[in-house]
Amino acid sequence: MPSRRLISLLAVVPFVVMPAAHAEPDPMAPGKAEPAPAKTEPASGAKTSDPLAGPSVAHSAQKRTLVERDADGKIKRLDMAPAEAAVRLVNLGSEAQAQVDKILAERAAMMDKLVAENLREVIEIAGAAQAGNREEAGRKMRELAPIAAPLRERGMLGAELARVLPEAPAGEVRRMVEEYTEAVTAEEKQAAEARGETFDARAARRAEMIRLVGAEMRRAYERVVQQRAQDFDKLLATLGLTPEQEGAVRKIVSDDFTANYGKSTPEQRARVFGEVWKLLSSEQRRKVMEHMREAR
Repeated sequence: MPSRRLISLLAVVPFVVMPAAHAEPDPMAPGKAEPAPAKTEPASGAKTSDPLAGPSVAHSAQKRTLVERDADGKIKRLDMAPAEAAVRLVNLGSEAQAQVDKILAERAAMMDKLVAENLREVIEIAGAAQAGNREEAGRKMRELAPIAAPLRERGMLGAELARVLPEAPAGEVRRMVEEYTEAVTAEEKQAAEARGETFDARAARRAEMIRLVGAEMRRAYERVVQQRAQDFDKLLATLGLTPEQEGAVRKIVSDDFTANYGKSTPEQRARVFGEVWKLLSSEQRRKVMEHMREAR
């Protein structure tokens, strides 16, 4: 499958999907407006895990928090929006939980679709940015931006969550987001002062937001690739390939995926199929044909 270099490149292209509403008041952000009128729903049992769950963060019955520190005392940065990490820690009733899950699943699906259908463009933007070619990166971002409009126009996650969360959980989520944002800002300020630089709090918070969106894009890429890899592995498992055959087949498919960013043309797919076909025995070919008939 694709190299980790493709995954790491995604960290530098989040501008494409930055919410159009990010300059507006975010109910879950520090120093912003209060949430929209909250629903009244009693909190119930602890949350259960789900397929989109992210890394765990420190929490207890007394005080949940997104702020964790490593052995050097530095904050462990989140790889998802603070509002998402926070809402995963609060206890919700079944109705509110279902609404939250729906919001998170819909946004993840939109990001997955964006990355899967535009992988070449996303990687090209990342490559240009990493090479220092800002003009080329900017041009390609402008070309891709209209495709990402539905996700950007959806706005900030915190604002969506505030519209469905009961009052008490909404306040808890807001508190955790504020605490995390303020801690990260303080750490960045301390680092800037240590370098003898003037600290710009607004720029620091924007940089953290960009980093988080980049992390979200990497998660989307990994979800897309993982699903394809699982489907591919299931097929290989049914064929009874020898180690030599499996190694050769994986190389053919991986080389094609990497060269064409997962969007091979029908002609390219036919070429790959032909190369793999030559490696198979008659029995293995029969199984491939059966799989193709079942997949129709």
